[in-house]
Amino acid sequence: MSISGKSRALAILGVTGFFFLRALSSWAVEAGSLTTPSVGSQLPPDLFSPEVAQRTAQAMTQCFNVTPELNQLKSLSEGGTSALGGCLGLDINEDIDLEVSCDAFAGSDGQFSSSKFEEKLTKMKGVKTSLSCKKAKFDRLSSDMNCMRSQAAALQAKTGSLQKYFEQNLQRMRQDVQQIQAAEKDRGVQLEETQRLLGDDKDSGREGLVPLMNATEKMLGEEIPSAVEDARQKVVGLAQMKKAHEEGVAARKMTLTKGCFVSKPSSAYRCQSFGKPMTAREYVLCRYGQNQRLTKSGQIQYSQLVTKRAASNQAGLESVLDAIFGESVAASAPIDPKSPNAEAQLSKTVAIFSIDDIEKRYGSRLRSFDGNGLSIHDFVMKTLRGCYGDAEKAAMRELKSAGFLGDSATRLKLQESMLIADSNKKLERFSSHYGKVMSALTGQNLPLNTQACKAGAPSVQVTCLEDLKKNLEGLYHGNVPQSTIRMQVKGTNPATYINLNCQGLRGCVTALQNTMSGLRREVQRIGEYKKDYVTKANGNFVEAAMRYAQTLSPESGMIAQRIAQMNQTLSTLGLPPLETEDVKGEELKPDERYEGLYGSPRNVLGFVGAKMTPPLIDLSGRGLSSSMDRISRAQREMDRKADEVGRAIAKAEGKKKGCMKQDLETELSVLRGDAQKFATCASKTLCKDRSSDTAVGKLLGSYGDMNDFLQPYGAKIVNYSVDIQGVLDGFGDGCKKIDRRKEELEKKLSGIEDELKNESNQKDPGVMLTLKTKAQDYGDELKKLDDDEAEPSDCNAVIESMNAKRLEIVEKYGKSDDSGGEKATP
Repeated sequence: MSISGKSRALAILGVTGFFFLRALSSWAVEAGSLTTPSVGSQLPPDLFSPEVAQRTAQAMTQCFNVTPELNQLKSLSEGGTSALGGCLGLDINEDIDLEVSCDAFAGSDGQFSSSKFEEKLTKMKGVKTSLSCKKAKFDRLSSDMNCMRSQAAALQAKTGSLQKYFEQNLQRMRQDVQQIQAAEKDRGVQLEETQRLLGDDKDSGREGLVPLMNATEKMLGEEIPSAVEDARQKVVGLAQMKKAHEEGVAARKMTLTKGCFVSKPSSAYRCQSFGKPMTAREYVLCRYGQNQRLTKSGQIQYSQLVTKRAASNQAGLESVLDAIFGESVAASAPIDPKSPNAEAQLSKTVAIFSIDDIEKRYGSRLRSFDGNGLSIHDFVMKTLRGCYGDAEKAAMRELKSAGFLGDSATRLKLQESMLIADSNKKLERFSSHYGKVMSALTGQNLPLNTQACKAGAPSVQVTCLEDLKKNLEGLYHGNVPQSTIRMQVKGTNPATYINLNCQGLRGCVTALQNTMSGLRREVQRIGEYKKDYVTKANGNFVEAAMRYAQTLSPESGMIAQRIAQMNQTLSTLGLPPLETEDVKGEELKPDERYEGLYGSPRNVLGFVGAKMTPPLIDLSGRGLSSSMDRISRAQREMDRKADEVGRAIAKAEGKKKGCMKQDLETELSVLRGDAQKFATCASKTLCKDRSSDTAVGKLLGSYGDMNDFLQPYGAKIVNYSVDIQGVLDGFGDGCKKIDRRKEELEKKLSGIEDELKNESNQKDPGVMLTLKTKAQDYGDELKKLDDDEAEPSDCNAVIESMNAKRLEIVEKYGKSDDSGGEKATP
């Protein structure tokens, strides 16, 4: 069967309908050539923005342009006489004598001295003035520093836009790098795809086009021609073997026919009425010889001439019969199937294979012997046909059984099966290869239809092999119009798939190899561009930082100058200079995700400030914060001392009158002691003698008058150490509380007495013990409340003592004047 018909047409159609689903729009590959991509056509952006730098610089100058207050820093730092006056005097770290006791104001006689009092008061006022002066310096210095810190915060807020500017540019660069990476990856994927198409795909097990092309070349050059030739020779050999077998079968049939005609006697063949049975050959020769002696009238002739003539004619018939069986069989004797030369004997060329062959070859000669009413031809042919029919049956039995014919038939079938199996195996292998090539080219399974070939005779399979070779040659060379193949090499971007048209396996390999070479160059070019882009982008980062630093350097110098002025002021205050440090520079780190492109600086102020001349001072540094804390502590200490001095002065001024009243305080202390005693007994007394509240009320009224009398001396008796009024206000509630508790205890004792009389409780010792214990506890508490109440006479004695002392004090100090508070008469 030929493959060049419908099957081959379908195979070719499958090739032309192929798509590999790979394309590349702007980088399309046509006819094996790559166009140059446009990716990365622009350089990295320049980060520097003069407008941003100018806005940042303005933020730093605002604080230093404030006038006139901050311009006083110079006069403050000079000390001595200035717009604020001198700050000479006690240092803030010096100890100050702030004792304001009466002993501190006493003279040598131990009495109060006005001159000594004025001397100490003047000294404390001088300290207060010095501290106030220094406080003014601190306040101005603190104001300036706070201004700087607030402006620094404003500066950092302003630099946020610079940070944002870096971020925006970085984002753009990252996008560029990502675009380059995407292009590189896209080309890399396409390069891998072409390599996979050309080579073997280990993941899918799919063979590559180059190995398939090499295998195809080997098949077309060696294997298929050899297979065709081998199959052809085997077909010829099989035909010869089949012919020999058929001739052997025919020879066996003719041998059996001959045996039947020549060697098998039959009672039907008797030349004489009572003669012995004869073979057909003997019978026909005998009858023919007898017939030669007959006259036309039917008389038998016995003359020597007739006998000689009959013998001669009989010999002629015999020679024809011998010739028939000589041509129809390989040997006159039966062939032994086990004989070594049996096959050679059977394969010997013979001319007679059937009764028809005898008829065709010897029919007319046999008819030449007919006559005198005897048909030699009909007898011979009829007898031979009968013998041949029996011979055919016997030969069929021999073909199905062990023996020469059966073995020959088996060998023939085996040989034919082996040839068919071998041809099918080769057809399968070659057609499978054809399918692999089609699959590799088209991505589709387009195998050849070899079913008819497999079911065909060996000669048909030879034709199939030859047609397969023609199909494979056309697919390999692409020299037929239908062998045009359109391929696509995919990447990561559908818009950049590579399209190419190629002719046949070899042409597609060449096209893909050209594409692969172009992709290699493209991947290398993109990689070099990417490296150059990142290098330039990183250079722009550093260059932008340097230019920003150059623009902002004057502001950095201004900050350094202000810090120096503040340190001079701190020196006049006896404090160490500010501990400042430069902003910490930052080295940008490459980000491997973006091929080493610098990441955005975490702190643009540090990134740029470290490159300024001089480097920018870190206003938020730990050293400066520590200095600020130290200044704040010193200021707080100074404020604390100033307040302490102020309080000491106020206390001294108030102490003057107090010191003059020490004698009065001594007298009052006795009265206070009596008042303390009164606090102890008052509540108890009043609970027993409710009429005592009248006497106490009179006492309190007298004490209220006495407070007014003591006012000029700054002394009090009521509420000084004990609040008698509070005692009176609370004693009534206290007495009621005691009364309620007594009633409650008496009620509980009465209830327990009833329970003790209960018969059921008396039967339970545990209950009785508990009731008795409670009764004991309640009784003890009731007794204690009664014992704690004092007799009214105890508190009355205290009241009498207090009244006596009050009258004594009024008598002794009652003539003091209101202005000076000094005692006029004892």
